[in-house]
Amino acid sequence: MDEMKIARDELLSHEELLVKEYKLTQQTGSRHICRIRELVVFMQEHSRDIYREEVGMSFLKSLEFTDSKYKYTTSSGGGLLVE
Repeated sequence: MDEMKIARDELLSHEELLVKEYKLTQQTGSRHICRIRELVVFMQEHSRDIYREEVGMSFLKSLEFTDSKYKYTTSSGGGLLVE
């Protein structure tokens, strides 16, 4: 399977489409959108223009030190999942 690559500027709109497609509740959708905004900031701070799995893993590692409320994993498609 090809690695997922998404331009940083497209991440938020991509996630908004997924929230609608999967018919997530407003609360869950808002939580996902909030995390993607944090991911975009993380990518800006680390001069990353393209989301790849390695960027997602680095982002998740940064969250391990700051947020223990949620368990983060990656989906088989390379997306972030909040459990």
